[in-house]
This record gives sequence, structure tokens and C-alpha cells, in this order.
Amino acid sequence: MKKTLLFALLAVPFVSHAASPTESVSKAIEAMGGNNLQQLKTFTVKARTKHWEPHQSVQAGGEMRFSCDSTYTQSRDVSTGATRTDWERNYVYPATRTYKFSEILAGGIGYVNGIDTTARTKQSLESNPPQHAMSGLRVTATTRELTRSSPTLLLEMAKNPKRVQAVADQDVGGRSLPAVRYRGNNATYIVVFDPANGLPERIRTRDYEPLEGDSNYDLVLSDWRNVGGIQYPYKQVYQLNGRNVRRWCRTTRSRTSGCCGDRSSERCLTPMRCSTIHRHQADCVWPMLRRGFPTSRAAPTTA
Repeated sequence: MKKTLLFALLAVPFVSHAASPTESVSKAIEAMGGNNLQQLKTFTVKARTKHWEPHQSVQAGGEMRFSCDSTYTQSRDVSTGATRTDWERNYVYPATRTYKFSEILAGGIGYVNGIDTTARTKQSLESNPPQHAMSGLRVTATTRELTRSSPTLLLEMAKNPKRVQAVADQDVGGRSLPAVRYRGNNATYIVVFDPANGLPERIRTRDYEPLEGDSNYDLVLSDWRNVGGIQYPYKQVYQLNGRNVRRWCRTTRSRTSGCCGDRSSERCLTPMRCSTIHRHQADCVWPMLRRGFPTSRAAPTTA
């Protein structure tokens, strides 16, 4: 009987008890700015991004092929979830081409202004200027990543403590880091914390990758800087099973305390009619993600 009990205890993944899940979230909120973070309503980010194809290389087992270098300006109203992202995407693989377009999401629907692909839809071809509604899958994938990268994700977690659960410490580069699981509206996130400062070190989802199977898909946050009393990660890298597939660097960021405090935020609020989100589609987002959400490094400015 004792041997059986000992075996059962050893089989349970280690969960750190240094802090409860809600305490870890509260500590992270304070580290990111506390009351200043809670007052954040709108912000604008400019960034440069680079994208790689994880399963493409010149030779077997070689370096991943670089596919795209992009810049974008993103305006977000965190109180309503409305977002506008203006892209300039310069592809070098599989063929050289440039797309300039805007993605607008609000109220669970979205549309695209401009040409964003060579395989244009009937609606895009017949519209003047070109524009088209987003598919439900694209809305779901984009919404998931906007939630993952939002500086107010921790605030959402604090407001929904019943959705926050303890989870086994996560192995990151040989380190065992404390983490919590959050069941959001469109995805389940594992938020991994840096024990040295309490800030989120990465935000993980468990995805299915067609060639690699069940996989860790991480947004790794670093180069934290103070912007108007809020700590913000200027470097953000997306990793698939520990390999960098997207990297972005902020170039500028501005924040305002009032809803729609600037014209760019207000432009987010006029989406076309579009299909609605279906929650089950969140399980299939990785094929959409490979098409090139950002990976970069960037910088904010304070209004």
C-alpha cells in the first residue's frame, strides 16, 4: 500500500506552491504598472516583424527559410476589443511581392481593406477599392493572438479568477518556471512567470501542428521598458517547440487613457458584415498562424 501511494505521488507533476494562481496574477499586474495598467484604454504600436517557415529549408535539417519582412501600425481599444492593424508585408519567399492592407476587428467580426493575398476572394475582386470580410477561422486566429499579446490579459484573468488554475511548473530552457492556466473566451493560455520580477515570461498555448503533432506555441516577452508608468515588452518572439518562427520589435507605442482617444482608434469601429466566430475553430488556428502574424521588436511613445 505504501509503495502504491509513493508511486502515485511521484507520478504527479510538480506544482510550485510559492504563490497561489491569483497571487501570481496580482503580482504580475503590479509589476506591469498596477493602477496605471488598469487605466489603460487605448494604445497604438508600430513594429517591424520577421517571419520564418518552420518546415522549409534549402537542405534537410538546415536553417528555416526566411519568408517575410513586415512593418505595421496597430491601434487598439482595449475597453471594447476593437483593433485596426495597417500592414506592409514584403515577401521574399516563395516569390517576391509586397502587400499593403488593413485588418479591422470589432465585436467578433472583421474585414480587410486592400489586397492581402494573391488568391483573392470573389468579394475582393469585385470591390473597388479591394476589400473583403474575414473568414470565421481568420477572425478566431487573429482574436486569439490579439488576446495573447494584449497588455491587459492579466487584468482579464484577475476579473475571472474561477478561470485561473494552478498548473505544473513549465520547463523553459532547462529552468522550471511557475505558471498558471487561464481559460479565455477563445483559447486556453498557460502564462509562465519570471520569478525574479513577477512579469510574464511567455504566454503558451498547446496547439496541434500537422508535422510535429501536439506542440508548444509560445509568445516570449522580453526587453521590458517603462512607457507612461506601464511596463511593456519591446521584444516579442513567437516560438514553435522552442524554435523562433516570428520575431517582432516595437518601434513606437503610444497610450491614451480615454476610449478612442485618437482618430486611428476610432477607425477600428466600422467593420463590414462578416461571419461570426465559432469557438471550436480555435483548435485549428496554427495553419492560419503560419501565414504570418507578427514576430518582431518595437517601441512605444507616451501621449
